[in-house]
Amino acid sequence: MAGLSPEQQQTFWGIYSEFEKEKDQNMTARVALLKRYTDGFATLSDADIAKMAAEATEIQKTSADIRLKYFKMINDKLGAKVAGRFYHIDDYLTTLMRLSILDNMPAIQVAQ
Repeated sequence: MAGLSPEQQQTFWGIYSEFEKEKDQNMTARVALLKRYTDGFATLSDADIAKMAAEATEIQKTSADIRLKYFKMINDKLGAKVAGRFYHIDDYLTTLMRLSILDNMPAIQVAQ
């Protein structure tokens, strides 16, 4: 967060530290779901797949909710430009991470 004064950086990194703690909890859920999927993707039942799809959606919603929560906190303390930069960078990095995971996941095979 170049361009911030030392006081602003202290404020930002204090908020960001809390953000990382919340984000890590969500990441733990994402990794656990991914492990369950990769461990059993070849034998998943329809019910398993439906449940995992719902869980993945909930994880994505939680990720967006966490980002917005901290955007608002940063906006209140440091303004919309700093908060917007935080939002943009986190969204970008989260998207890269998700794409990397998706690129390496085995696809469910549909029997014909």
